[in-house]
Amino acid sequence: MKVLLVNRMRPVVAPLALEYIAQGLSEEGYDILDLALSEDPRAEVDRYLPLNSPTAVGITVRNTDDRYYLSGDFVLEREKRRLSEVPG
Repeated sequence: MKVLLVNRMRPVVAPLALEYIAQGLSEEGYDILDLALSEDPRAEVDRYLPLNSPTAVGITVRNTDDRYYLSGDFVLEREKRRLSEVPG
């Protein structure tokens, strides 16, 4: 079974929940693609998906906004659009 785990936070912040899931899955022999430290996560996903068929995809979103009150940039709508681009 293949699992794709995506940490969308920039700068990278260790999401403990995702790390716990990855550790448990890897101990059971699951293939994990962890993009937390990737220079270009979009390109890696684009390369990974045609060659693999992940059974599950886990995406962490630590904040629902950019935490800056003047911009009011809420990331959930943008993340939903990105998710709609994932084939399958």
